[in-house]
Amino acid sequence: MWGSWGGWLSLWFFFFFFDIIMEEKAPILRVPIFKFAHPTTKQISFHTIIRSSDAKSMDDLTKATTARNEMAEQLEKGEPGSSTVVAAIERYIPYMYGLVIGVEGQPHIRLNDPLCFTWTSGIGSSKKSTPEYTYRFEVVMVLISYGFALANRAWALNETTTEANFEENSKQVAHFLRLAAGVFDYVHISELPRWVNMPAVRPAETFPHITTATSHMCIAAAQDLTVKKAVAKTGTSKAVVVKLAAEVWRRYEAAQDEVKAATGDWKKALSSTFVKFLEASMLLGRANAYRFAGMVQQEAQKLGLAVSYLNVAAKCLQDIPMPTKASSDLAPWKAMLEEQKAEIEHFHRAYTNENDLIVYDRLTDEKLLDVPEPKGLMTPVPYNPPYPAFAEIH
Repeated sequence: MWGSWGGWLSLWFFFFFFDIIMEEKAPILRVPIFKFAHPTTKQISFHTIIRSSDAKSMDDLTKATTARNEMAEQLEKGEPGSSTVVAAIERYIPYMYGLVIGVEGQPHIRLNDPLCFTWTSGIGSSKKSTPEYTYRFEVVMVLISYGFALANRAWALNETTTEANFEENSKQVAHFLRLAAGVFDYVHISELPRWVNMPAVRPAETFPHITTATSHMCIAAAQDLTVKKAVAKTGTSKAVVVKLAAEVWRRYEAAQDEVKAATGDWKKALSSTFVKFLEASMLLGRANAYRFAGMVQQEAQKLGLAVSYLNVAAKCLQDIPMPTKASSDLAPWKAMLEEQKAEIEHFHRAYTNENDLIVYDRLTDEKLLDVPEPKGLMTPVPYNPPYPAFAEIH
């Protein structure tokens, strides 16, 4: 009899001390952030295409040409996450709006050649260029490129996050993500409705569902940082952490719903990396929300409920296709996914072993569990376009 009990106790002590070792691991402070490819565009010479009759107009058009071509070069050759890409787009935007006000729809303007704006997609499955002869296409693609560049600044900073710089880094990462979300919202609310007679074939990011999805993605990642801060801060209530984590899940789920709402060929035009990242982030967000809900129940000594919540979290993890090759869609996030997966599996294993070996508490069916309620702390920073660099062309 004692031998049997001794075996059970030895097994229990093994898991107990194994859990202590796991608890001492350094916290995971980076969050999954999507790295957008830059849309690219061909260079344009406004001062040779648009006729002008005075020196100031010629100077304005020449400066617009220079600013746009510098932006085009940075989008083609600049590193994702580089501040120079952001700065190049910001320099061109005032000239872009000057062209909209001073040239678009002005009956006195004459062109030497057709003015065609050509862009590729940053999140499309194809890099084929789309030509359009409207300034609205230009405005939408420039601003979306700006949003992508801001989000990539957050991605780059996130990659450098350590325990030593987490406090300051996380503020900057969240700031850039909120700025990017504000740009995507502005495009969705203000610019897309002004673009009439949109062509059926155009870059996927110019569709309303996708601009909304990218905004949700940015806020979800920013919200994830609040979860990291709450967990790292001593004394934070697990009940608060559950709500913060549930908002990450809700945002990614909302983004995925926007993509699922897509119909027609343009849904197929999205890159598989974008779609799979979104799916994996939603599942990871749900897993974390249920993980923390389980920890709340464990603190309340309701181990059966704790295991039940962790069972849902483990099921979510099983649905995430872990990358096995460098060419896999989720390969850039492999290490981060594996870290978070190991952390959640640790709690699932610890609670399950304790319940199976000692407590024997009854489990609850997933359908009967209370769904974690979200609490959002992150919102988009509203985007306000700069004043046009000029208002008239003569």
